[in-house]
Order: sequence, then C-alpha cells, then structure tokens
Amino acid sequence: MRRIQLILTAWVAVFGFGACGEDSSGTGGGGGGTTSTTSSEGGHGGMGTGGTGGTDSVGDCTRSCTTAADCCPPGVPDCPSDQYPANYTCTGGLCGPPTCQSHEDCVSPETPTDQCVAYNGLKGCVTPCTMDSDCTPAKCIGTDDMGNKFCKADLPPFMCEPGVACTNGSGTCNAEGNDCVCYDDSDCGGFFNHCLFQ
Repeated sequence: MRRIQLILTAWVAVFGFGACGEDSSGTGGGGGGTTSTTSSEGGHGGMGTGGTGGTDSVGDCTRSCTTAADCCPPGVPDCPSDQYPANYTCTGGLCGPPTCQSHEDCVSPETPTDQCVAYNGLKGCVTPCTMDSDCTPAKCIGTDDMGNKFCKADLPPFMCEPGVACTNGSGTCNAEGNDCVCYDDSDCGGFFNHCLFQ
C-alpha cells in the first residue's frame, strides 16, 4: 500500500501531537503522520474532541470542520479516504486524526515490520523494537497501550518563549514556557482555526 508522508509538524503522527507542548496525544492531537517513529515533542494543538470553556479556561488549537475533507492537510493526495493514513474524520465539528485498522495499513517496502498499535488511546503505525539498534536514528523508548516497546524520537523537552506565538498557528507560549495554549479562536492560525477547551 502506498504510504503518504504527512508533513505538518503540528500534527505529529497519529500520536501527535501538536507543534508545542508535552506529549499528550491525540493528539493533543497532532499529528496525523505515518512515520514509524513518534516525536516526544508535541502535545497541545491538533485534532480532538472536548467541551466548551469559560473565560479562565486554557485551550488547545485544533481544526474545526464541516466535512472530513476540511481536515486534510494541504497537498495530501486522495484525501479524505477510507484508507489510512488519509482517513480523517469530522465529528461534532472537530477533525479527528487518521487511524490504522490493521498491521497491513502500516506495511510498505520502506517499513516492512511496522505495526498498527494503540498509543494514548489512538491507533497508529509504529516500528516495534526490543533495543535501540532496531530504531536508528530513533530509540526504543516508546510504549504502546499494551506495554509493547516501539521506536520513538528522543527529543529534549519542549520549550518556548512565554507570551510569544508558537509555530504553525498552534497558539501562544504559556507563562511556564513549556506549552502552546489558546484562550479563544483568534490565538489560532493557519491550518488550526479553533480553540478547543478540554
């Protein structure tokens, strides 16, 4: 099956997870990528569902939608589709990330051993591992929801400059300098167009 590399850092992988913040997934969304390694950077910003917030609430920038086609990153061919990794969803006016359904969705000539696993409640493709040498250049530090190890990029904790706009329209850096947040839709820009309160 042909694999589509989604190049939006704000939606790291199915596990992803946003352009900013700590690893929270899913999303946090992030990411609807199909790479076999996942980033530890990311977290807030991305696709997901949630409630509404009040004036003191802090939200995450996400993508609102009318149809699944609204959720497709620019330039992704054959999107939306019923096939991973272009099977985005639009539920309740919010985009949902693509999810694999079986190992076959993940296997390609470049990724012959990849598997479809659940990670932080979302299913995505990963490279299973038992040691770091299985993962070059990533490391064998990811753990799926069943406790199995997979390759994951070993990145330093996310840091940003408090009060400064984060990349890719994913909000504004919080006071602690470790997450990108929003307070209303105007804080989000580009592909992300909605401030979602959890």
